[in-house]
Amino acid sequence: MHLPSLFQAFVRERRYLSNVTPKTIVWHESAWGLFGKHLPADLDASELTGAHLKTATMALASGQRSAITVNSYARSLNAFLGWAHTEGHLTKRLRIGKLKEPQVIIATLRPAEVQAVIKWNPKRREYKRLQVLLLLILDCGLRLNEALMLERSAVDWDMGGLKVYGKGRKERIVPISQPMKRRLWQWLKTHEDAYVFPNRTGGPLSQTYVHHAMARTRDLIGIPTATRFYAHGLRHSFATAYLRAGGNVVVLQRILGHADLQTTMRYVHLQTADLTAVHDRYSPLTQR
Repeated sequence: MHLPSLFQAFVRERRYLSNVTPKTIVWHESAWGLFGKHLPADLDASELTGAHLKTATMALASGQRSAITVNSYARSLNAFLGWAHTEGHLTKRLRIGKLKEPQVIIATLRPAEVQAVIKWNPKRREYKRLQVLLLLILDCGLRLNEALMLERSAVDWDMGGLKVYGKGRKERIVPISQPMKRRLWQWLKTHEDAYVFPNRTGGPLSQTYVHHAMARTRDLIGIPTATRFYAHGLRHSFATAYLRAGGNVVVLQRILGHADLQTTMRYVHLQTADLTAVHDRYSPLTQR
């Protein structure tokens, strides 16, 4: 079977048998759109070699796409290659190698900026909704989409947890602090919609709306222009604060919903202030 047809069979199985989300299907199709155009169009699956995959990877890497992007799509292709081998279409288990990614410090809010979000006292209802949303991400480390799709029935007031559906529709329980429970309780008293953060028609807010709302309100909150103020940065801030306070990285992995511990380990980094404090403590020049 030719590779394009085989890949469509893989996607159909993922859609109907594995019940993956539409977003995942788009990811798979985008991955094939990038890699597939660098493979011979009439290539049969049995003729595919590691050299073909290496050529496609180098073609993508030499373009404008980052190593992180190429690696993301490579994960999709590797899932396809593993499936094709299991189904007997490939005699050899092929795999696309991972490109070296730049090691960058994940952007987080400074403590003063976190306090600015907490102490913000908005009057407009839409801004009150935004504040509770931002605080929930800061308190629980949710992905933005997880918070937006959260329903009021998912809040366990007795146990102090949220039932969250993450990537791949994987369910997990995320703990919530007492102060956040009080904030959430007060907010939910203002409406009766099923979603915790509803739009005007009762459905979930869109991620685009939240991004724009954060851009509009950063000055009102008191977030400096130089600070990267975005929803996923609040998730980064939660993870970093959790580890700084002595939290266990394996527990953090479960809270964040990471399938791979290595993904969580990205948060085990120190900010400049931490590095300076450690350096001052151990430098030979500061020893008496």
